[in-house]
Amino acid sequence: MGGASASDYSTGPQIQERLTSGSGRFQIPSGGYRRGLMPLVQLVIGLAMVQFFFFLFAVGKARGTYKVPAPATTGNEVFERYFRVQMNTLELLVMFVPAMFAVVSTPMMLKASEPPPATATPLVPPAPTATAAA
Repeated sequence: MGGASASDYSTGPQIQERLTSGSGRFQIPSGGYRRGLMPLVQLVIGLAMVQFFFFLFAVGKARGTYKVPAPATTGNEVFERYFRVQMNTLELLVMFVPAMFAVVSTPMMLKASEPPPATATPLVPPAPTATAAA
């Protein structure tokens, strides 16, 4: 008693139909939606690159100011701080740029603007309830 019935589970064809028709709580966004976000993604990535190049030139200027020759990365504590900021930015750009494109180009996104319909078939069965032993 109180367990999940067979009708509480979605079958493979039901899930496929819900994903492709947009009738359930998942919707595949149209190409227009993704195209609308791409200029913003390109703007943010462009600003990140401008920031990185600013740090690049700041490190070059710090090399001259603190007299640290080109292949060296140590020698003056203040220069090392400039250099570390530039390198941390470079390391994070490796993850940031692909992640920004992944946000826009994912084939399936949750539609968070509206709650799922009350008649939607759950993808996961409800948790079993504890019953008192007689």
